[in-house]
Amino acid sequence: MKDKYKIVKLLGEGAFGKAYLAKSDNEEKQYVIKQVIMEGMEDIEKRETFDEAVVLKKLDHPNIIKFKEVFRQKKPKDALNIVTEYADGGDLGQKIEQQKKKPFPESQILDYITQICLALQHIHKKKIIHRDLKSNNVFLMKSGIVKVGDFGISKIVKTTQEKARTTVGTPYYLAPEIINTQPYDSKVDIWALGVLLYELMTFKMPFVAQSSPLLNIKMNRDNYAPPPDIYSNEIKDLLKRCLTVEPEKRPNIDEILNMPLIKDRINQFEKEVYYDQDLSNIMSNKYKDKKKEEDAKELDEQEQVKEIKKNTTPKEDTPVKINNEEKKKTSDKNKNKIGMFKNTEKRFCMGLMFKKSISKKKSSPALNNNINKKSINKTKMNKKKNY
Repeated sequence: MKDKYKIVKLLGEGAFGKAYLAKSDNEEKQYVIKQVIMEGMEDIEKRETFDEAVVLKKLDHPNIIKFKEVFRQKKPKDALNIVTEYADGGDLGQKIEQQKKKPFPESQILDYITQICLALQHIHKKKIIHRDLKSNNVFLMKSGIVKVGDFGISKIVKTTQEKARTTVGTPYYLAPEIINTQPYDSKVDIWALGVLLYELMTFKMPFVAQSSPLLNIKMNRDNYAPPPDIYSNEIKDLLKRCLTVEPEKRPNIDEILNMPLIKDRINQFEKEVYYDQDLSNIMSNKYKDKKKEEDAKELDEQEQVKEIKKNTTPKEDTPVKINNEEKKKTSDKNKNKIGMFKNTEKRFCMGLMFKKSISKKKSSPALNNNINKKSINKTKMNKKKNY
């Protein structure tokens, strides 16, 4: 473990490693260090471990657990350490367990789902499929922000049309196309979102069976108990659309974000002060799309103005025609300019006249006689001094 991190406690452990809560000496900030022991792992498993770090590096969004760094250590065992931010509010699975006595209000469910959707939008735009979206991989901050994490089995595809084939994920959250070992895309995350939504509304899984074939049969029959009547038809419709068996009929994440139910919740986020600044940034990130549209529109308008100016600017050889009204305006302007010039000229002339009157006074005969007398007296005085 790097010297700059001090282990606070063990958060959990699995087959290949452990997760620690650690504190940074420099920042006085807490982080999670996921330590994966590389010894005894097959090459494909090692590659998946490295892939998680690669995926996290590509993602930067307020609703996704932030990646800090990755480092490898050789002693005491060969291990890869992935350092991420710490969610101080636990995970959504824990929250559901605590809430089981009392249903979640619809507004709170929409808070969770909307923020998860915003995270998925960012993930899918980066051509990444999460493949293991579930309540235990959705983390909560005390500030109210929701963050999607644990990208251990995420898949990076080269294009949005590329299909994945590996059967991975948590069974009850798996989409029908994965269970049927068919090629799949980011729509599998939408199915998992529907399962998560159902879990928040009922505290149960929509489809439960002892084996994958039986689970598949239940899914194809669309056989799940309806959610409680306390929830609106709009949120039930969202659930139904997410749990559509045919992936081509299932909505993508942008279509979900454009649903009035979700759009209204996004607008409310901006008005509620108990969320910190990060969440208000999320809205603008949506919302960067809206800004891009506005910028494109403004740019288009500027281009149109340039085109108009280009077309309306007369050529050098083309005589400019002026109508009678423009002539009258021009002549009025010229008259004003002439009047201003005459007034200026008048003031200037009056100044010259004032200077001339002063010079006349200085050159008057009486004044000249006085000057001559003074000069004669001075010469007489000088002669007496010489004697």
